[in-house]
Amino acid sequence: MQKRMFIRLVALLLLLQIFSSCQNQKNKVQLREGESLTSLINGIQSCFSDYEIPFHTTVDDETLQELFYIDPEDVEVYAGFYSRAITSSDNLLAVKAKEGKVENVVSGMQQRQEDIKRNFEEYLPDQYEKACTGQIVTNGDFAVFILLGDFQSDWETQYQKAEKYFFSLFSICGGSVTLFRAYTARTAKIFLKFF
Repeated sequence: MQKRMFIRLVALLLLLQIFSSCQNQKNKVQLREGESLTSLINGIQSCFSDYEIPFHTTVDDETLQELFYIDPEDVEVYAGFYSRAITSSDNLLAVKAKEGKVENVVSGMQQRQEDIKRNFEEYLPDQYEKACTGQIVTNGDFAVFILLGDFQSDWETQYQKAEKYFFSLFSICGGSVTLFRAYTARTAKIFLKFF
């Protein structure tokens, strides 16, 4: 009798531990296993097929702060590039913000986009139009600033493809938590019948 009661108690404790650990990660967005911000950048760039970014350079801490108005202290990791050509508005930046800092990151990306619009507003109409078309997409603590493409290409379709690709790289614990909650509740009811 005591052995049976002990086994039930241990089983209940295990169920509670599993349930609480997944509860703590509810709706936490993370890159799928094997993915990184670099692979995200490469995948998004491939959505704009046969397009070469002129004179591009990699974003570093200095340019992150000076050009993109993002404090490196608000960021866990980032990857991206921008064109240094005076005739190109190309920018592509992916950021994983520290918890609660994604709004700061998005605000910086928006400022960068406004700067680019101002730079090309009266200078190159096609680059101005591209700057107006650029997108900032978020998912959890992740944000990406996409400003790419050729004037002759279909920007809307390419941006939709890039956005779809962006969302395809993530997994959310919350989706499996809901399923787990239902299973755990049913199991707990059955388990409690024995007490």
